[in-house]
Amino acid sequence: MDVILLEKIQGLGDLGDCVNVKPGYGRNYLIPQGKAARATPDNIAQFEQRREELEAKARTSLGASQSRAGALEGMAVCIRSRVSGEGRLYGSVGTREIADALSEKGVPVDKAEVVLDHGAIREVGEYDIPVRLHVDVIATVKVTIEGERLEAGEDLEELLEAEAPQDVGQESGESPEPDEAASDDSEKDKPAGERSE
Repeated sequence: MDVILLEKIQGLGDLGDCVNVKPGYGRNYLIPQGKAARATPDNIAQFEQRREELEAKARTSLGASQSRAGALEGMAVCIRSRVSGEGRLYGSVGTREIADALSEKGVPVDKAEVVLDHGAIREVGEYDIPVRLHVDVIATVKVTIEGERLEAGEDLEELLEAEAPQDVGQESGESPEPDEAASDDSEKDKPAGERSE
């Protein structure tokens, strides 16, 4: 499908470009997000009338992103996570944890802006993580993952269970009693020849 871009899209084109995209990408992402419009004669004419307004909006967005990048560039954060004896993390550190750690330092960052090319982090160490604030603006931050070893006698599964929300009535660890009424109903639903009487 042919669309006209209402903003610069990485790997696709600049504001005002008419490009051909897969129908699903256009219908489900670009158009609903206001990033593009179908390239019909009416939409192209409307775009030309709004071009100055859209270019001004793009300049404002770029300026705000550059300002945030200046505050983020070189920022260092430390995230602590439980580790095994071999230094591997129980679980992983992903975009949400990194975005939250950066936001706590006073520069709001959305998890969608954090770029983890190789997936979530699973080992302790120092990492240079890119943060894409705009199609043309990337800041690099230093993320240190520090491990917290389990204390002697501490059981990870018990810790995870303690942190997980408990079902009401299941806190004592007792298994639920079968519902006799429910078992009677299940007998009623069976054909007459299959019922256990």
